[in-house]
Amino acid sequence: MKILWLASWYPNEYEPTIGDFVQRHAKAVSQLMHVDVIHVVQAGRKFNYLNKVVNNYDGNLHEAIHYFTYKKSNIDWLDKILYNKTYWRYYKKIVDDYIQQKGKPDLLHVHVPFKAGIIALAFLRKYKIPFIVSEHSSLYSNNAKENFSNQDFFFQILY
Repeated sequence: MKILWLASWYPNEYEPTIGDFVQRHAKAVSQLMHVDVIHVVQAGRKFNYLNKVVNNYDGNLHEAIHYFTYKKSNIDWLDKILYNKTYWRYYKKIVDDYIQQKGKPDLLHVHVPFKAGIIALAFLRKYKIPFIVSEHSSLYSNNAKENFSNQDFFFQILY
């Protein structure tokens, strides 16, 4: 079975500890089967490149960390819309390229639904690739003080 992991959080040059629990999970599963992980990072002004891909190989684990830059307009509400549109367009292209090169996966495994979950939903519709979600946040627990139902409308639509 070919499973493609789409990680919203994953260690990278910009944030080396974010999503390290997802990476540890990928390493554990790679002891039993091949794991391809795709993670997309908005690099900001810290890096001097437009787009960069870092491929890491460790036995059965292949991590593809894709960096892209986004130029702000300095209008907050517009930047949120344009940034997310750029991010999703870039992520969709990466997954399309993966499918062209390696074939269609049997399943997508999403870690942390926002933002990679939106990509998985697009590929469910486009290629009929099912997906599962591993959520690591208490945000979706009604017992949590700061939970999903307490968030504003815009937040709930995006997440």
